[in-house]
Amino acid sequence: MFGKRLSRALALTTVATLVITVAAFADNVNNDVQSTYGSENVAYTAGAAALPVSFWIVDNNSGGQSGCDAADGSAVTLTISAPADVIVSPASRIFSACGEANAQSFSFSTLATATAGSRDIDVVAQDSTGNYNVNGAAFHLVVSAPAATNAQPQIAADATSVTVDEGSEATMTGTWSDANAGNTVSLSASVGTIVKAGTNAAGTWSWSHTPGDNTAGTTVTITADDGTGSANATNTASFTLIANNVAPSKTADSFSFNPYSGLANASVSFSDPGWLDVVSSDFSGIADSATASFGPAASGPLTGTFSTSQTYTGCISDAISVRVSDDDGDYFDHTFAAADTLGRYTATFKAPLKDGYRNIAKLGNVIPVKIQVLDCHGLPVTDRTLTIRLIKGDTTDETEAGAVVLDATSVSAADTDNVMRLADGFYIYNLATKGLATGTPFTILVKDGSYLVNSALIELKK
Repeated sequence: MFGKRLSRALALTTVATLVITVAAFADNVNNDVQSTYGSENVAYTAGAAALPVSFWIVDNNSGGQSGCDAADGSAVTLTISAPADVIVSPASRIFSACGEANAQSFSFSTLATATAGSRDIDVVAQDSTGNYNVNGAAFHLVVSAPAATNAQPQIAADATSVTVDEGSEATMTGTWSDANAGNTVSLSASVGTIVKAGTNAAGTWSWSHTPGDNTAGTTVTITADDGTGSANATNTASFTLIANNVAPSKTADSFSFNPYSGLANASVSFSDPGWLDVVSSDFSGIADSATASFGPAASGPLTGTFSTSQTYTGCISDAISVRVSDDDGDYFDHTFAAADTLGRYTATFKAPLKDGYRNIAKLGNVIPVKIQVLDCHGLPVTDRTLTIRLIKGDTTDETEAGAVVLDATSVSAADTDNVMRLADGFYIYNLATKGLATGTPFTILVKDGSYLVNSALIELKK
């Protein structure tokens, strides 16, 4: 029986021990508070859940009845006598049998506003013939005030959304407050940086973030935490961050075409404020770049250079261009050369010089250097400035690295320095050989700026 009574889930505080003397002339009214815990004090918090207490009649066989008074006489009514601020449910119960197995329960509670203190809880037993001892049923309900309720901090954003371009700073502001002046409120953001201002009771906040990629709508959550660790210690406010994609932009480009070798070099540099993008190139009319893509990067902006080259023969009918795109489909186009504007030239020496031969000349004689340049359509090219370079030794290096360069002189008053003149669709230069050594090869380089047009090897004999 003792273990059964202990299993009832009650939060009780024992502060004193009551020794009950049972009268011999009547049945006893007992409760599980007294019989289980041996104390007349029951702890209770104002406004808490109702506290059940069970009561039953104990047959004493000394009440003038042959057995239980409630059974042999008339049924007994137990009525709880309590102060007005104690809520009892029900107010009374009828007992028609003795024994703990026939126990019935009353619930005790108070309003949350009840003041702290002890309440006397008494029991009145009434029937027509029986006698009952109710001393063992009385107890004290010791009421304590409820713990102070923590107020949830308040947080709000000044707008529901913010829209910026990727790579640009987004900002938002808002307010916060806390009714509990002793709390210290901290603020945090799910993304970005937040700065709090104000006193411990209320203030404002400012948020900033620079998105590295476009987003149709990211929810940003600002959390206020009062540090109490209670169930309502935190609160949140949210808004939507929208970042528009920005196309990559061209920062530089270069293009060169050697019409004599047919080699074209093209490059384009870009910048994209969305450093989390992936940027790629697509060259047209020329071989695609070996670099597939750039990005994403750790920070912005995303930059890079795409370069490519190709050696052509004949006329180039297609335009040479490039499209630089990000992974969101935005791009810029750049044209290096329009269609049908480039083609490879053919440069041929005319007699007395021959291409691919060691040309023998008599020392002191004049060598008429004649060269014809034709475009990819076979038409003479007559608008170039060609120069003569005389190199000691056998070389075709157009950079002339490490070469011994001699003065190329002409015996013709029509020639100027080492510049060839145009005559009858040919470029001509009357090269003087006086003073050159015999038995040593020399290379005549015909150049158009830094481009090698053609070369011829000569050797002088006496």
